[in-house]
Amino acid sequence: MMEKEHEILPDISEPKEQLLTIWTPENRANPVYSSMKKTRTHSGTEELYYDLTVIIPVHNSGKYLHNCLYSVLNQECLYHLQIIIVDDGSTDNSREILKHFTDLHIPGKDIKIIYQEYAGLSAARNIGLIQTEGKYLMFLDSEDYLAPGSLQTSVSELIRQEADFVQMQYIIKKGQRMKAGPHVKEGVYTGYSSICQIPGSATMKIFRSNLFDNIWFPENCWFGDAVIPFRIYPKCQKAVVLSHIGYIYQKNISKEDPDKEQMNRNLESILVMEKILMKNDLPDGYMDELPRYFTFSIFDFLKYLPERTIQLAFLTASNMIQTLSFYHQYLSICETVSMVQDPIFVYRIHENSMSR
Repeated sequence: MMEKEHEILPDISEPKEQLLTIWTPENRANPVYSSMKKTRTHSGTEELYYDLTVIIPVHNSGKYLHNCLYSVLNQECLYHLQIIIVDDGSTDNSREILKHFTDLHIPGKDIKIIYQEYAGLSAARNIGLIQTEGKYLMFLDSEDYLAPGSLQTSVSELIRQEADFVQMQYIIKKGQRMKAGPHVKEGVYTGYSSICQIPGSATMKIFRSNLFDNIWFPENCWFGDAVIPFRIYPKCQKAVVLSHIGYIYQKNISKEDPDKEQMNRNLESILVMEKILMKNDLPDGYMDELPRYFTFSIFDFLKYLPERTIQLAFLTASNMIQTLSFYHQYLSICETVSMVQDPIFVYRIHENSMSR
């Protein structure tokens, strides 16, 4: 039996520029990695008012909103909760629903509702981060909901294990049907490469809130969750995957067959990485994990696009990884011999040389 030969991609000049002509509509801005300043940072040693902050961005999710909010409010939990709800320019009945929660007083569960013009999921999460006063932090999408008792169990285990975050198992709900989500092997994960085996979503987890000091979700783009494996995981020493099902993910049936615009926006999964990765506080093994993440995660978003678009995306990602690898190798040299004060300058030199 003959082995299938590997396909050699054609030599395409400036694949990123060609990719941008497909991806960027004229009226859309490029991804922005937010540079706003927090009103406070958490050193991890001061006493914070709340045990846990739950951030819930809301946008036109009136159909699911009652179920989501009551799944938090009805938790039997000994921990003091701060619940931050950020309405992101809803035009359905979401705001009317939220009015009923404005003056609701439940012992141990304080509700804060923020209204803003539509700015996107990442911007809504960032507003929640500014207001966070909890020692621990969770993101909950407003279409989803929590299983009974999940907060008490998860926070208790996070404290007992002295971990950076815990990951819940979850169920996928599609209409009236429910099935278990892909199982994540329960146990303790230590070190960056090990922690990278845990899915990189922002939801289904409870974090130490100080992990997000000076960390923001990139705005004006999809795939803001990429900040979790690329900016939060490198700051973690220990994570715990729990055995219990704590999160119910509501699959939006109306979005199962994406239109052309939705499919093209999947290309942001590559371009947003470039906004996140140009940092110099990355752990050993970081660049080893980057190609693996691209192979198993990003390609899954792109596989239904036209072949030419996939080629451009793959070449763009490959060039980006090569450039980033050079940049981080040079950082190591600079730290050793103290040659350069601004390593970004070196990256720009290399980027210019690559384009010649």
